[in-house]
Parts: sequence; C-alpha cells; structure tokens
Amino acid sequence: ASMPFSGTAFLVSRDGLFVTNRHVVEPWRGDESLEGLLAAGYTPRLTSLRAFVPGIRVAVPLMVVRVSDDADVALIRGDLKGARVPVLALDHSGRGPVPGRPVLLMGYPRGLEVLMARADPATVQRLTAEDIPDEYALADRIAALGLIHPSITQGLLADVQPHQVTYDALTTGGGSGGPVLSTEGKVIAINYAVLQQFAGSNFGIPAHFAVLRLEAEKKSR
Repeated sequence: ASMPFSGTAFLVSRDGLFVTNRHVVEPWRGDESLEGLLAAGYTPRLTSLRAFVPGIRVAVPLMVVRVSDDADVALIRGDLKGARVPVLALDHSGRGPVPGRPVLLMGYPRGLEVLMARADPATVQRLTAEDIPDEYALADRIAALGLIHPSITQGLLADVQPHQVTYDALTTGGGSGGPVLSTEGKVIAINYAVLQQFAGSNFGIPAHFAVLRLEAEKKSR
C-alpha cells in the first residue's frame, strides 16, 4: 500500500541541496499507527520523493543524501535545472537563538489543503471540475498554475536548549522541515514538532545539527 506524506524543506546551496526533517523522508519513524505493520515484519520504503518549489512549475525529483542518527534532520538533493531559487543561510555561530527574540517560520502546514484555500475561487472551481485522480496529480496541477507559496507565521522564542528551541509561531502537520528564521534572516532551527494541545509550544532542531550534516557531506565528496 502507498501512503502520501508531505512536509517542508529549504534550499541551502546552489547545487540543489535541501535541509528537512528525518521524519519527512522516513515518515514511518515514530508513527504509532504503523507499529503493528512493522512488528508483523513489513519493511517500509520511500517510493517517490519530489519537491514543489516556488517559481518552478514542475516537480523536482529528489534523492536522500544523508540522514542524521542523532537528530531529526536530513539532507536531500534535487536538480533545479538552473532555476534561481533563494538559498537560506544557516546560523553557524549558534548564538542566533535567544529567548524573547522574534522569529519567522516558513513552511507548508496542511500541505495542499492550505494551497487550495488560498487560491482564487475561479481556480478552485476549475481544479474541482477537472478529473484529477489523486493528491500527486493535484500537486502537479497546483505547481503548473504557479500556486506554490509557503505560509509565513511569526512569533517569539520561548526557550532555547541544546537539543531544541521552542517558539509560538503557528504551524501544524506539513510544516515539518520548515526554516525558523531570525530577524537577521538566518536559519536558527528546523521546525520538527508541535504540541497539539497548546499552540504556544512548537519545536525546532537547532541549526547546528544541519551544519554538522552539511560538513560531513562536504568531507565525503
């Protein structure tokens, strides 16, 4: 059986290297609903991984480059075909996250649902009238129409610890892997979890975990 899953990633190098969460490329990790199947001996695998990038009207095929064993971080790569996509700078200093400071969070919470909700009524009516067989084909149509744009929320950093930062910038499922940006425009964390019962506590992996993966990837080349 095939199960669609969506998340967020962001570009960190001109050669098509993206950062996201480990659980975006391995969504079965920690998924309680799949524990029975895994216990029965089933082996999950990724059958397709594609990115939909603002400004690019076709899907970008991706490959997994490196997955962290000690943090919810992964590197993935795609061929951007020369497209000029903004690259986000990671905070290498480790001094970016400071409690009380404002942050911006970018991503695709609720995935296609929010993208459809933001489209104009005529476009939604046209898409609804089309014979679109599944979510994969709908994503292709939304990209072809140039409707891929991230949601942006703002908030404050509430807590900073070595393993995670906490903030109240709103997000939900689908926002995993999104960049948490300081007011200087640098990525200080990668969004990875939400506390459903309290919107004021969302969590990110500090950017230095992604920096470590990037450095390891450069050394392996």
